[in-house]
Amino acid sequence: MNPFALPPALIWLIWLGILLMELATPPTVVFGILYVVPLLLGAAQRTTRQAWRFLLICCASTLSNLLVPLPVNHNLAAVLIDRLLVCLALGVITVLLVRNRELQRQRIALPSPTTSRHRCWAPWPRCRSWEATLWWRPSAPASSEACA
Repeated sequence: MNPFALPPALIWLIWLGILLMELATPPTVVFGILYVVPLLLGAAQRTTRQAWRFLLICCASTLSNLLVPLPVNHNLAAVLIDRLLVCLALGVITVLLVRNRELQRQRIALPSPTTSRHRCWAPWPRCRSWEATLWWRPSAPASSEACA
């Protein structure tokens, strides 16, 4: 688990605050893009399935302002398009978060340089010859056979 991750209750509290702001304003004002804040803050704690569920909750919350305070009487198409664009932006952000999470898992699964067959970390084959010129001693392989 990420040590810098926020508690889920705080993320849901932020979501609730955005929902209340959304419902307190007329339908022509769109606060739905602010759902990106809890989306990003909770990304480290969510699985892929939970990320998609949270996206659906955020999109439903954004679209609920079309009906909840007062139904839209005028220019419904423009208001609906604005809200669908917000949902599209949240969807793109979710796709990027899920992809980033998968890439991080793949990076963690890669073997470390000390366990691979080429253990010499120097830019050229003779790693011991240039190490004598350094004023600090890097943590290099113990045997010179590893650098051959």
